Amino acid sequence: MSNGVLALAEKGESANRIVFVMILKATKESSTGLNTEFKNVESGRRFSREHVVQQIKNGNPNYNHYHTVKMPNGMEYVRSNADKSRNNNIE
Repeated sequence: MSNGVLALAEKGESANRIVFVMILKATKESSTGLNTEFKNVESGRRFSREHVVQQIKNGNPNYNHYHTVKMPNGMEYVRSNADKSRNNNIE
């Protein structure tokens, strides 16, 4: 397993399983500090904020470790789900 993928153990109703979670790193931000582009740490592939937000909203399992937050102006941004690990936070 490379550094860009985090394996999480989940317990399902029928059996335990391992879920691989994409690790994102912010690569561009606006003048206000909003992350506007992300990189998959493992593959190097880059994604716009809009793409990542849409994948999270669509329930793409690769983005299970992230959620969106809607600002008062309607803009949505991406956050890592809270846990005790710093390894999977958006940098």
